[in-house]
Amino acid sequence: MKIKKIFQSLSLKLITVFLITAIAYLYLLTVGVRSLILNDEVRETLGYYQTSYLENFLEDLRYPPTQERAEEVASNMPFDIKNFWR
Repeated sequence: MKIKKIFQSLSLKLITVFLITAIAYLYLLTVGVRSLILNDEVRETLGYYQTSYLENFLEDLRYPPTQERAEEVASNMPFDIKNFWR
């Protein structure tokens, strides 16, 4: 009978539902990410994009790279790049 009194509280019921949902979500997320990482097709595709991106980046820098060209390329990137010329 004591358990029935404990679960009459709405806040305790909501917390219990939230915790069960969070645990299930985290478990399914972990299983999903793990299956994506272990999938060879995804790894090959990501490797291809990374390689082609780096090739395009080096093409933009030109050879031999100069400080001005590096600053220009870095300013056009959507993320920060550390410039070691300074």
